[in-house]
Amino acid sequence: MTNSTTPVEKKKRSRIVEYLAVVVVLAVVVLAAMYQEQLSAYVRLRMWDQAAPGRAVEQMLTAGRNGDQQTVRRLLGTQDYKDLVDEQGKWRGLFMVTQAGTLDFYMDDLAPAGEIKAQETEFFTIGKGHAEVRVPDSTGKPVKYRVEIVDGEWKVMEILAGKPRAAAPASDTPKEAPKAPGSQGGRP
Repeated sequence: MTNSTTPVEKKKRSRIVEYLAVVVVLAVVVLAAMYQEQLSAYVRLRMWDQAAPGRAVEQMLTAGRNGDQQTVRRLLGTQDYKDLVDEQGKWRGLFMVTQAGTLDFYMDDLAPAGEIKAQETEFFTIGKGHAEVRVPDSTGKPVKYRVEIVDGEWKVMEILAGKPRAAAPASDTPKEAPKAPGSQGGRP
């Protein structure tokens, strides 16, 4: 018996799998860097649920039509809107004081007579982002609502409608302030 060992040839190891894995990881990192803003906006605005902003507006209008003031307040993301109350003390909607004057938002005018359904939702990803939702009003004309995520929920920030409040009658306008005694009305 002879002990002859034949040399075993070692198989050359192929590193193609490792190289391919590195290339894939690098490609993912580069793509994530290229689309960072779009990806963060997608997550921040929860764009996988495209109907969520519309549902917030639909809920607010339904609550407003039913006179549920607390639900409307909960679905508003700003304190700029104040309660609009008629002479009998009944809540009718909201109003906002702007530089252009006071705008009244009557819930009977904002909510359509039939089913309240958002027609279109458009997302804006610049800055912290928001959505614009269009819902028909009582006449069928689309009204825009700007909706943002506040405290983890979609909230109505702006209603792009409203009726300008009539100006006060001339007799109620403030009079010119009296002039100081001895003053000629010009600069001292």
